[in-house]
Amino acid sequence: MATQLEAMHMELARMDQELADLEVQLVDAHNDFDEFVGDFIDRGLPIQEGDFPDFLEHVDRIITLKERQNALEDRKAALERRVSDSCLVSPCPRLF
Repeated sequence: MATQLEAMHMELARMDQELADLEVQLVDAHNDFDEFVGDFIDRGLPIQEGDFPDFLEHVDRIITLKERQNALEDRKAALERRVSDSCLVSPCPRLF
């Protein structure tokens, strides 16, 4: 049981790192989007039809990263419940 719990704790730590990496990517994506839109605002120009592919690429990047983040948070929560349930069935060793 301890080995399985250790593996679950290692997976939780990996998920935490991946979530931190996704958060950095999301901040970068938002900053890139703000810069893209800001260029138009600074020039006083509306976004033209030809700019839509770039605009949509920025939006799609943000949405994709957020979806990945949400899915990973859901998987992490499920694993945390499994760890918690395992500790209710039998005493959990102190791992950390």
